[in-house]
Amino acid sequence: MQVTTEAVSGVARRLNVSVPTSRVNEQFEARLKRTAKTVKINGFRPGKVPLNVVRREYGASIYQEVVNDLIRDTVFEAIQQEKINAVGMPNIEKVENKDDALVYEATVEVYPEVEVKAFADLEVERKSSEINDADVDVMIENLQKQRASWVETKGMAKKDMQVTFDFEGTIDGEKFEGGAAEDFKLVLGSGRMIPGFEDGIIGMNVGENKDIEVTGLAAGTNVDLLEKQIREFQPKLVAMWTEEKAKELKSRIRDLDVKVVSGMDGLLEIATMEESEILVTAIVGMIGIRPTIAAIKAGKDIALANKETLVTAGHIIMPLAKECGVKILPVDSEHSAIFQAIHGEDKREIHKLLITASGGPFRGMKASDLAHVKVEDALKHPNWAMGQKITIDSATLVNKGLEVMEAKWLFDVDLDHIQVVVQPKSIIHSMVEFVDGAVMAQLGTPDMKLPIQYALYYPHRRYLPGERLDFKTLTEITFEEPDMETFLGLPMAMEASRRGGSMPTVFNAANERAVAKFLHGQIGFQDIYRSIREAMDRHQVIEHPCLEEILETEAKTYEWMESRWSV
Repeated sequence: MQVTTEAVSGVARRLNVSVPTSRVNEQFEARLKRTAKTVKINGFRPGKVPLNVVRREYGASIYQEVVNDLIRDTVFEAIQQEKINAVGMPNIEKVENKDDALVYEATVEVYPEVEVKAFADLEVERKSSEINDADVDVMIENLQKQRASWVETKGMAKKDMQVTFDFEGTIDGEKFEGGAAEDFKLVLGSGRMIPGFEDGIIGMNVGENKDIEVTGLAAGTNVDLLEKQIREFQPKLVAMWTEEKAKELKSRIRDLDVKVVSGMDGLLEIATMEESEILVTAIVGMIGIRPTIAAIKAGKDIALANKETLVTAGHIIMPLAKECGVKILPVDSEHSAIFQAIHGEDKREIHKLLITASGGPFRGMKASDLAHVKVEDALKHPNWAMGQKITIDSATLVNKGLEVMEAKWLFDVDLDHIQVVVQPKSIIHSMVEFVDGAVMAQLGTPDMKLPIQYALYYPHRRYLPGERLDFKTLTEITFEEPDMETFLGLPMAMEASRRGGSMPTVFNAANERAVAKFLHGQIGFQDIYRSIREAMDRHQVIEHPCLEEILETEAKTYEWMESRWSV
């Protein structure tokens, strides 16, 4: 151990202590071995837990304990070695793990050196100190803090609270020794961590995580919302669909160091950002295909909330993802439910996917009842709060058809082994039947937070605040068959999927334009079905369309739809 000393003042000394790494490692390994003899870990008998398992599970916390103990022991060794006449406890500062040593500083108050000379003729003026109520209050407060006991509480973390958390630090993406800990205790405001660390914890709730950084954001035309999100999440790059909106946004956030781009080029730039690891694609329509492909080629995992990407280009996307070694993680609640149900299972043992549907706002109606439904009626989904387009798709069951088409590609399951069942309360989000007859279901409240979080943190589960299912009040869960004679969106989608090639593109494009016209009051609800039917009947299927052929098919379908309703 090496020690150097310097005078800070007449009554204080600073010790610079360097403890060899070998000493740290020796005690660390010894404590690991002691822990292995007593620790209980599932799958291992007491005293028989392999050292590598103990190291993996408890290494970080044990290492921190060893460091704390060594500092406590060596600081007093250093005081004795340097023959320092210390008054009180040393204050430890600037603890660092270097390549060859554990290094820290310790400041300690010392007794002043006094030389006694002749004092018989000296006169001393005795000063008295007045102690007021404020002084007493400060001392009481300090004593309270020193002797505080902690009780668990709910709500947000605040200054002077003690929090317990896990953390893991990296430098340029690389973990470093001593930069992680589990069940670490910290009093907020103590200044023990690096600048900004404690400020980042203040305001967090129990179970909340702060390990996702938003590097890029894209929006259509909602400048107000995107500006709010930019100021909250501080991305490096943002995109608006139109150049006009991009200019407006740039003007609004000119006080921030954020690059603003626009159009498809902007989406592609965001999709391929070097700083990002995962791309959440939640854009509406086939516009999401090109950015998704670009992100896959750039090695990004995809959190997929855009059905059209796989519906129209699944034959391109899935092989490409496999080739590039990236994951396609479903965000839709139904596909997320299936994804969760088959996690860890042999996919060859899947017999059937059971995709649930709420039935939409018109469940139980017949074709004659739909003749005069209004837009505002179709937008009243019984369970989910969604955008206008997807809500209408839910009412027509087109959305469920798109989910079937998407599931075919996501899980490599033939249409004959995909079944839609109506579960009106949206409690069961989907199910999987295996070859032995076992059925696994994923249940939860109708809330998109869970599937979104699961995709972002996969394969780990994190605490998620919010409403939980209360099985005491859940009296029943019922199922129905979908009415495929009245709600033609589902059977037509399955037909388009079976015919394959470019037909799913025609189905999707015709539906997009028909829904837009319905929302603008230009056509009736059932005209959506008629438009899709006619578009599919007139189309000559391209068997294995490339991306350009898919986009051309979409454009031609849009053109025909406009001509059909222009009269």
